[in-house]
Amino acid sequence: MPCAESLLELADRWLQVGPCLVELAVRPELPREHYRLVIEPSGTLLEASEREGFLHGLQTLRQLCWSGEMLAPMQIDDGPRFRWRGLMLDSARHFQSPGRIRWILEMMSALKMNVLHWHLTDDQAWRLEIERYPRLVEVASKRPYGEPDASGFYTREDARSIVEAARVLGIRIVPEIEMPAHSTAAMGAYPELTCTGEPAPPTGTGLSTFTASTGKRIYCAGNERSFEFIFGVLDEVMEIFDSPVIHIGGDERPEGIWSACPKCRAVMAREGLASESALQHWFMNRVSEYVRSKGRRSMAWTPTVEHGILRGQIVQDWFFGVAPAAVAAGAEVVNSHDRFTYFDYPNFPGRQKPGWMPDLPLEMAYAFDPGEESGRVLGSECCLWTEMIEDEDISAALFPRMMAFSEAMWSPAGRELEDFQRRLGSLGPFFSQLGVEFAKPYGIRALPGRRAMTNIAPEGPFVPDAAVDGKFTTYFWSADPPVAGSTFDLVLDAPVEVCGTRLMTGSDWQPNDVLHGGLLQVSNDGENFETVGEIRGAVTEASFPRRSLLVIRAKLVADNPTRLAIRDFRPLAEDSHRGQRR
Repeated sequence: MPCAESLLELADRWLQVGPCLVELAVRPELPREHYRLVIEPSGTLLEASEREGFLHGLQTLRQLCWSGEMLAPMQIDDGPRFRWRGLMLDSARHFQSPGRIRWILEMMSALKMNVLHWHLTDDQAWRLEIERYPRLVEVASKRPYGEPDASGFYTREDARSIVEAARVLGIRIVPEIEMPAHSTAAMGAYPELTCTGEPAPPTGTGLSTFTASTGKRIYCAGNERSFEFIFGVLDEVMEIFDSPVIHIGGDERPEGIWSACPKCRAVMAREGLASESALQHWFMNRVSEYVRSKGRRSMAWTPTVEHGILRGQIVQDWFFGVAPAAVAAGAEVVNSHDRFTYFDYPNFPGRQKPGWMPDLPLEMAYAFDPGEESGRVLGSECCLWTEMIEDEDISAALFPRMMAFSEAMWSPAGRELEDFQRRLGSLGPFFSQLGVEFAKPYGIRALPGRRAMTNIAPEGPFVPDAAVDGKFTTYFWSADPPVAGSTFDLVLDAPVEVCGTRLMTGSDWQPNDVLHGGLLQVSNDGENFETVGEIRGAVTEASFPRRSLLVIRAKLVADNPTRLAIRDFRPLAEDSHRGQRR
């Protein structure tokens, strides 16, 4: 019996019916992850060939207990359509505490998902402790301005504990270390790995470190120290994570950096490489073969297959449509087509978002079919990138879409959306009990006790109250460049004792739309204003003797040369700073 004691402990915890009255029986003939559940008046029998099958059967039994359907005798023979049913979680842009990661694992197990693809590094931050390179967490795990969920890292012990928690739940954690691009944070800690060696501290506001033309930093392909660093990092990653698959990134390399580098051009000449794309294939092959030499297998986002597919590598496709060509070439594929699986895309119309981003309703997640050509499509991952998703937004971003996705990956083709929606309604209270908050139609409201007032016209959903709602992922954005004399007021419902204020202009998606010149003013009656500071650029903080205030105002003293984004406008007191978590 595979780990019978731990399975019975889980059964007692999940079923909450006292001593567990479920008989477990090993049936070697059942396929992996399949189970047979027989419920009779005399008792309940659960059969499977290995531990994961028993886990899935217990989760089904758990939901039957909740719904009351367990009262009826029945037999369920069940198993997954796809063997790779994953969630890609981005912990680089916003940090999730170890407790939050464990909660996500519990929710995945309840939905019979079996892979957590953990995105631990990117341009914005590096989240995993590497003993050989301490500056990765000393420097690159931190972001500025006290943004919530922005700074933090996982110790080696944190990561090992999370890996063990996942193992108990039948989930494999596939770690991802990005390269050669999406690596600005690492370059901030070790700039000698770039083509120029110039410092690139990761102190931009969110995505500006990547989207700004001067902010991109990637590993130098012609610098042997890049590979020494990468191999050293991967050695420690493979000590911590027991997954047979290691994800090595590979996406969205900015063009032109390697061509301007003499060291990279020398490698291209030596290896007979005619393009930067060919150089990337050489770069990734070298790293993939190192992973292979350690008895593991690499996985990568694959923007092109024009130079072939690396030996044994799993191809992950999200946008480029390379899955069919990869399958035809004999590769195994995880298909994460963004229009069906990217859960940072809004559930409903009306959320603030960049112009290129589509909505992704529940129906799209349920309709996804990654394909099954020759069994080489392993399955799929839904993906939660967190540029615009703070920790408090995670549940609404995932649910109920992850329920729809998990059923699409588990159940045979020919599913009916109406039947799913009926069952979703009956299981809603079950998941609410587990701490799930389902997505609701969007609406932006200021924090209680405050509101925004302005004579500057907003752009679409980028309304004034978004600047005073306490969130860094929503903001006010003007329809046009505001003119001299324009004002933006933070209005309190009643006078509040304040000792300072913070104004952040610009945003992740409009980093240059800052206030270029203005005055910071305060008033205790809403009519008479006193200037307490000047405003220029992305961040203005003003401190002053504690006083009772009703209005804090930003007033333009000249026409602004750009449109204006206001990300955060708040009064400050000793207890008003949102804490950071490690």
